[in-house]
Amino acid sequence: MNVELLQKVKEHVLEEPSRFQMGDVIHRANPGESYCDLGIEITVPKCGTVACIAGWSLVLSGERSTDMGKAEELLGISDVEGDRLFLMGRWPNEFESRFSSADNPQERANIAAERIDHFIATNGAE
Repeated sequence: MNVELLQKVKEHVLEEPSRFQMGDVIHRANPGESYCDLGIEITVPKCGTVACIAGWSLVLSGERSTDMGKAEELLGISDVEGDRLFLMGRWPNEFESRFSSADNPQERANIAAERIDHFIATNGAE
């Protein structure tokens, strides 16, 4: 497992929570534009890119793809592990329920960071 890349994703998301969403792999738009991601309004940051865990794995690796399979390859994880990390519905309930009820990007970024830490700690088993 590429823990270094996962840590980079976590740090990137926490640095500017408006960069993080789970509705699309990568969403590019004009900075300052607003859109709704799973019930929360997100304002696109000045970089113009918003992404999920898989998306930031790709972008931070210099990939131009939106393929979650490529993200799994970069992270050195299996398809099953990728589903556990990239699909909110496959997250352990404690993370999924908290994320679903979060009402702002900062809270969602914090929960996603905890999710990444847990994924690393369990070696992708949870």
